[in-house]
Amino acid sequence: MSVRHRLWMAAVAGFGLTASALPERRVNTDEAKVPPYVIEDVLVSTNGTRVTAAAQWPERRRELLALLERELYGKWPKAPETLVIDEQEEHRAFYDLARIRQFTMRFREDRSGPRIDWMLLEPVHAKGAVPVIVMLNYRGNHEHMSEPCVGVSDFWVDRLRQRGVTPNRVDASVRGQMRYPYDLVLARGYAVLTACYHQAAPDPLPEDMPLKEVRSRGLYRLWDETDVGTLAVWGWAMCRGLDLAARLPELDMTRTVAYGYSRLAKAALIAGAFDERFAVVVPCQPGGGGVALQKRQFGENADWMTQVFPHWFCSAYRKYANNEAAMPLDQHFLVAAVAPRRLLVQGFDEPWYDTKGEWLSCRAASPVWELLGRKGLSSGNFPDDFSTAATAGDIGYVRRPGSHGISGYDWMWMLDFADASWRTAPHAANKGKGVMQ
Repeated sequence: MSVRHRLWMAAVAGFGLTASALPERRVNTDEAKVPPYVIEDVLVSTNGTRVTAAAQWPERRRELLALLERELYGKWPKAPETLVIDEQEEHRAFYDLARIRQFTMRFREDRSGPRIDWMLLEPVHAKGAVPVIVMLNYRGNHEHMSEPCVGVSDFWVDRLRQRGVTPNRVDASVRGQMRYPYDLVLARGYAVLTACYHQAAPDPLPEDMPLKEVRSRGLYRLWDETDVGTLAVWGWAMCRGLDLAARLPELDMTRTVAYGYSRLAKAALIAGAFDERFAVVVPCQPGGGGVALQKRQFGENADWMTQVFPHWFCSAYRKYANNEAAMPLDQHFLVAAVAPRRLLVQGFDEPWYDTKGEWLSCRAASPVWELLGRKGLSSGNFPDDFSTAATAGDIGYVRRPGSHGISGYDWMWMLDFADASWRTAPHAANKGKGVMQ
């Protein structure tokens, strides 16, 4: 069996499908077959002039975001005019050293329409306000906690990709199955704020739900504009987590982290690009449509994604299927939009996710940090597995072998990078005063 075929089989297995369930897509995993390509200089404006001073960057950043909206993700929705937040009774966890707080967020005074159910884990014995990690989860908050006080999710989820799901609803069998080291994260002095991404917008395969129905559910009910990809909707939901955090004085809004893995890493990166209140952005294994250069035509690509997950992007993106060379941008534009705040990209050695393409994208974006007086990539070479040589700058890259998902290494690298951020100038420059998006 060819590498390409094995990759395809692994990919469809990850969606809970058989190889016969979907037609094979064109996916290249051979470096020898990467075509010649040219990517745009991120510091050259649309009118052809070069950005040479830090004062010019905000306008160039607005150009990048406008291109990303128009060609990839859809129009970024405005911040909500109304937020109604109800809190449930507080509970203790992790040997009574942490508290669980649950909040229901709604967007209308009468509490009608869509909602987001947030779960906050915070250390009990912290002295002063603590940094907060905002991240979405896949199967509901109860998957992350064994405590019965965390309710079972009651919204649509994708049964084909998830265990413990019957007709698009999760059940209690998945309670506590996502064994993230939250007790260690809390011991490091961090709070974690999480909600399920399906509640913001569903994530089906095309045969499970037509695109029109996807864009009539969840947060889409708040807007007249529906040509917004779900990646942007999930990112927008993460920003609403910051709105909640801003109301809680025990959370430090100058020390905020956007985190997620796989498709939710893409969402975290989009959230961090559009919302300057995120001081640190850490996408873990984001894959195609995230960090890796699309014009390399290696691994997950526009052809595959627009057929299997057409709801992820706006309609304009479809014209780049098998036509990446025509794109007027590439993923380094999204990466650069985070500058001058701190960004750590975490990759892993699966060709589908194109770690080399991620590294090259970070290299292409690094001059923006340098222009702004920050430290670019601290290593000129593609780092070896487990090497942290390229994590000392304000934009960093690290990778590992193994399986897809957030491992102990990924958590450790993220926390170390965030800790270093609070000791450096980019944190002081942010001060949590970014415009709410």
